[in-house]
Order: sequence, then structure tokens, then C-alpha cells
Amino acid sequence: MLESENKDIVTLDYDFYLLDNNMVQFEFDYLIPKSKLVFNKQSDGFYSDITLLIDIIDDSQNNVYNDSWSDNIYVEYFEDTKSKKEYIGHITLILERQEQYILKFSIHDYVNHKYYQHEQNIIIDDYEYLSDIQLYAKSGEEYYSIDNLDNSSLASLDTLWIKYQVIDDSIFDNELIFQVLNKDIN
Repeated sequence: MLESENKDIVTLDYDFYLLDNNMVQFEFDYLIPKSKLVFNKQSDGFYSDITLLIDIIDDSQNNVYNDSWSDNIYVEYFEDTKSKKEYIGHITLILERQEQYILKFSIHDYVNHKYYQHEQNIIIDDYEYLSDIQLYAKSGEEYYSIDNLDNSSLASLDTLWIKYQVIDDSIFDNELIFQVLNKDIN
């Protein structure tokens, strides 16, 4: 087994939404600095082939979810392989609701013998009436939190997607107002 090179390479952000039947939906964005990946030159650009693994552990130390998948990350220019800009990936999961979980996330580059891991607590706080309002940008079939996008990505953005959850139906007896504040992206 490879020794992890650095536990702080991967950043994980998450949002959650409470579902019926005591279930919860998680939206995870994982961010990996491109400069930490090894890219191989091909005729149309540079590729880094990695395998990602996720394990979610409950309060009783039971592994309640695990999965792995491959991702072939592409950049067009060599300079981009050394960039501190982050590759952003996304995964959506639905689990039985608990107060907290431990999430273990690891990246394997088997060809180049590189391994990174990240572990963090995932806490499900109750929110009253309305969840936080999250703004997303869509790329292909995936939605990415705009909190994780850099200013150059936001400059060409023409559509924002909003996700929120109403917890208490009585909120509709009163007025519900959304206010969008201008963020200077230049």
C-alpha cells in the first residue's frame, strides 16, 4: 500500500438536503490542484488518469457507503499541468440520516505511484424553515457550486442554478423573498 503524500491536497465541500423516510441527499464537490497530478502528453493535450475512492462511516463505525471510479482529467496546454487551479469533481449520494458521518476520500494514481487521502466529519445540522440557498453552474450534466469556481469561470457564466429546501410548509403562509446580490467578478 502506498503511503499518502499529503492529507491536505484534496478539498471537499458539501451541502445536504433532508428527504422523506429519514434519508438525506449529499452534494459533494471535491477539488484537486492540477499541479499535484501527473499528466501524460497525448496528441490532443495532456491527461492524468486517477482512481477516486469514497467511504462513508456511520456513528457505529460501520461502512455505510463506498464506491470507486476512474477519472481521466484533460488539460490542453503544458502550462495548465503546473497550475494551482483546481480540478473540480462532483458526486451526489443518498443515505439514511444520522447526525454525522466520517467521510474518507482518496485519490490513487497507480501508474505514477501517487496517493492522496482526505478525511473529514460530515455533520447534518437541522435548519429551520429554509435551507441555505446554494448557487450552481452547470457543465454538461453536472452542477458545481459557484463557491468553488474561480473568477475566470464565472466571467463567462450566463445562467445560475439555485437549489434550496423548504422544511416547514407553513412558510408559504408568509412572504418568501430571494435577494441576489451582485458579486464583482472582475
